[in-house]
Amino acid sequence: MMNNQEMIKRLKMNIAISNLKTEIVSNEKQKEYALKNEKFWRLYEMKKRIAIIITSIVLIMSGTVFAFELFSGIDEDELSLGATYEGNGIVYIHIENNSNKTLEFEKNIKLMRWSDAEEIKPISNKIKVDNIKFSPKSSGVMKIDISEMYDLNEIEKTLSDDEHYYFILTNNNFIFGNDWHCTVEFCKNNNDSKENTEIAYIDKVELDNSLVNKNINEELKEFYKEWVINPNERNKKVEEYYQKVFELLSRERENGKNIIHSVNPLLFVGKPDENVIFDNRVSKKLQYQLIGEHHYQLDAFNIPVGASDFDTCMVLNTAIPKKASEVNSVDGEPLPLIYIFQFDVKELQKPNTYVFIRGRLYDYNELEKYKVYEDDKFVSYNVTELFYKVLDEYVDTYIKDRNDIYMDEGVKTRIKNIYDYYMNKENLEKAFYYHENSIE
Repeated sequence: MMNNQEMIKRLKMNIAISNLKTEIVSNEKQKEYALKNEKFWRLYEMKKRIAIIITSIVLIMSGTVFAFELFSGIDEDELSLGATYEGNGIVYIHIENNSNKTLEFEKNIKLMRWSDAEEIKPISNKIKVDNIKFSPKSSGVMKIDISEMYDLNEIEKTLSDDEHYYFILTNNNFIFGNDWHCTVEFCKNNNDSKENTEIAYIDKVELDNSLVNKNINEELKEFYKEWVINPNERNKKVEEYYQKVFELLSRERENGKNIIHSVNPLLFVGKPDENVIFDNRVSKKLQYQLIGEHHYQLDAFNIPVGASDFDTCMVLNTAIPKKASEVNSVDGEPLPLIYIFQFDVKELQKPNTYVFIRGRLYDYNELEKYKVYEDDKFVSYNVTELFYKVLDEYVDTYIKDRNDIYMDEGVKTRIKNIYDYYMNKENLEKAFYYHENSIE
């Protein structure tokens, strides 16, 4: 048997061994905890870095979306620019913003030469630009003063017929947003000396008999004998015309005819094919700007196109230069060329339906040969032949006795090329499109 001292000694040894085991276990747990802790923080750091990267990407993308919204482009069809040089470096640019976006130009421009697409070297960076912001569906004039930026003596020199200058306007320093071109004329062409310095004001022009369609109602033919230009007389004549038509159509309605009005949907004719050249004196990029598109109540000779002021006609026109120096630009007096009537399909499908176009009532079935577009909502007819048969006679009447426009063989060729292109049924049929804001 063990004595007391041996028992005490053995007990102390057991306690020491127990403490040692406890310490060893404790150290192992600490190591295990430390290892787990290290893994946790490593995973935490990794997740944090991933979160930072993702957040950065989101912010960049958000910034990109914001920038896109701020500087998103406006289609060329929705923006019209026209420059007028007043001299001494002052240029006024008339701007029509037909889009649903606010357009804000930067106070910075580039002046380019057409032949080599090179920028004209500025002599300084001093430029003054006023009125740069244009609300949706608005128009206005932006003033640019380049008198200290470019050598005026140089840019005002006479250019060759196939050369011209153009501005590049931007909404984000020529980097992010769209850029827009605008032709500008700084010099006076030598041919301008042939032009009259005074413009004769014309009250009336006798219309060619060929323009008085034989199908025009006899009671209305008196309105087609002359082109009344004086505004007061024109308005009086238009009022008399509408009253006469109202009396005629009232009798027709009593006989059971359903006479409908034309409509003005957001259905338009788009740009011509990319490689089409109407006038080789005008930049290829600007060919489509030779064509205008509007809805008119009156034709080229101020005679109503329909039965009342409810009736409008979509008209494609081209620009006739006002002076010789404008022959290589898109500026000028609009000449209506192509007349297109549009109607609601549901209205046309009603029994005994008629339409009134340029002095005559037509059963809508008579217009079938003129149809150039149809869908489940609207139908379009190119009725140009009801307005005139011979292009040359029509143009000659329009320019008769006028010295406020300039005409040469090149302009006549331009007019004929545009007329031929859009009178081609295949070209016109494929050109129709709906504006993005069309109401379903």
